Amino acid sequence: MVIGGERKSNCKVDKVTSGGGEKVEIEQGRPMHRRQLKSVGVHGQRTGIAEVDCVFSSTILHILNFLPKMILFQTGQLEEGVVRCWCASLFGLQMKHNPDMTNGHPGKCQPLTAHSNNEECPIRTPCFCMQRDQINEESLKNATRPILVTCNQAGQLSDVLTALAVMRGSNLPLQSVHIVGIRATNMPAHAFDGLDITELAIRRAGLKTLHQSTFDHTLLETLITLDLSDNELESVPTNALAKLRQLRRLRLSNNRIGQLPMDTFVGFLSRSRIHSLNLAGNSMTNFAALATAALDQLEQLSLENNNLTEIPYQCLSRHRATLNNLNLASNQISSLKPNSFDLPQLRSLSLENNPIHELGIHGFTGLPHLLHLYISGTRLHSFEAEAFCPIYDLNYLSIGATAIVQLPAQALRCLKNLLRLEMTNGILKTIETGVFQLAPNLRAIILANNRLKTIDQNTFAGLDHVYSIDLSRNQLQSVANFAFSSLKSLRHLDLSYNALQTLQPNTFEFSFNPELVDMNVIYLCGNFGIWPKYGKVENGLMNNAELQSPPCNYWKCDVQLDWFRRWLREHIDVVVDRPDCPAVCSEPPQLRAWPVRFLNPPPEIAGGEYSPGFLPPTMEPDDSELAESIQRSYNPRSPYRQPASSVLQMITGTVPRVLKRVYQSQ
Repeated sequence: MVIGGERKSNCKVDKVTSGGGEKVEIEQGRPMHRRQLKSVGVHGQRTGIAEVDCVFSSTILHILNFLPKMILFQTGQLEEGVVRCWCASLFGLQMKHNPDMTNGHPGKCQPLTAHSNNEECPIRTPCFCMQRDQINEESLKNATRPILVTCNQAGQLSDVLTALAVMRGSNLPLQSVHIVGIRATNMPAHAFDGLDITELAIRRAGLKTLHQSTFDHTLLETLITLDLSDNELESVPTNALAKLRQLRRLRLSNNRIGQLPMDTFVGFLSRSRIHSLNLAGNSMTNFAALATAALDQLEQLSLENNNLTEIPYQCLSRHRATLNNLNLASNQISSLKPNSFDLPQLRSLSLENNPIHELGIHGFTGLPHLLHLYISGTRLHSFEAEAFCPIYDLNYLSIGATAIVQLPAQALRCLKNLLRLEMTNGILKTIETGVFQLAPNLRAIILANNRLKTIDQNTFAGLDHVYSIDLSRNQLQSVANFAFSSLKSLRHLDLSYNALQTLQPNTFEFSFNPELVDMNVIYLCGNFGIWPKYGKVENGLMNNAELQSPPCNYWKCDVQLDWFRRWLREHIDVVVDRPDCPAVCSEPPQLRAWPVRFLNPPPEIAGGEYSPGFLPPTMEPDDSELAESIQRSYNPRSPYRQPASSVLQMITGTVPRVLKRVYQSQ
């Protein structure tokens, strides 16, 4: 997440978790990473999972990276379906909703989604209402918000239908009903009559049949999305679905559908409206040539996790004018026959986890506008550069978890427009010089969890647009001088969980410019535990049966690394600690577990491995004893400048750029 200088940004955080690395969406639609907010809360509790909507101060976001005890962020408990959270006012942290003092807490946030059983929603158990924060045009006219009803593990279907019956004739906009985990082998006639529903999901109910009049009357004109996933349907319930006139999205994943007759969708009144069909997780071994031909507006088709042995070319060609998203992952497709595709509008294709051993020169012919290709988990043994020439507009390529050992210099010669390359969880050992330079528009190179041992100074040279490089969980023992220099757009580099001990003085020269962005990342940490060994790759799959000590960054905090430690203190905007582990020294012994960024502690408090209870000092503002101790131990011959009186400066050796004004005002 990029939060600028002294500015404040309205960050709508969908979920705050204790993990890291996943992407969530902020209010403006820009991707950000979930960060671990592991801290001591207002009352000593740890953060939990909640949906919050707070205005974060950029100062706090910088401090979180290395002062965890300064975080005062707490999530309350779920009470009567209402999530409450408190955000501290420390450093100007403000609340977007109800910034008043409540029970001693600095503020109270209302969740983005709130459960409600009040007079606005008459629904009672086993169901409950959820009101979306979004307000559409129709709800504004009615001065109400669209309502979502959820019935989870409700038991009998009759109990659910009784609970929903009170909504009949109501003026409230019942946008969706989700029924999950009930017992209902058969769905009766007129089950939802009188309910103005646009989205209906009946999942994990054990459904085998639907009465032909299940959706009669009201739903025939209102239902847009129908989800019947995770049931026991053996065929598409045509008689019940054919009369729906407004249906646009149909999900039938994880059922027992073995085949689709050629006339399956011919009688559907919504056949010219349906644009999304999900048949993943069924038992289909082949696809009739005209199985979906009647769906002349189909844009998205998922056949993932079936038993298909080849590309259903004849069926797919019926949708050449409309289909833009095709998922064929986790089938039994072993090869791509020439001209397997004739889909000029296709933008995204997934062939992951198929036993494909060769792509072929003409395997992707007929996909001139493909932008996203996922072929990880296949049995490829080499990177076939010619195979990608027909898809020259490709932006995203995921080709991990294969038996590819070498990335040849000409691998990306046809992919001039490639923006992101993911090649993870494999046995890649060698990257030939010049391979990435043939794709000059690359923004992200993700090579995590491979067997790389060295990085040459020319591997990434000249990549002016690359902003993220992930080399974590490899076997890196050395990084050449200038390896990451002059990369003017680089702001995220992950070197964690490798076997590095030191870095050369010009490794990052002219990179990580703090004037361009407000936060840069160089993850450096390792892990002293035990984790699965890089096993042999058999048939494209990783064998992790054996265990070994992991490759770790055992940083030698000696004179050779002094330049880098000083550089980190001078570039306080650079984050070095991953959410799951900090970057620390391993040698010399007296600095074991001491943060790489910090100034060396005085002898009287440096215990290293000889003091099992030793912890790096915390940032207590009144810790004058520690400040005086560090002052006394200061060595005037040290290349570091004399630290000032604040404890923050004592330990980090500098003042964060965003805090300079704060200290100058004191």
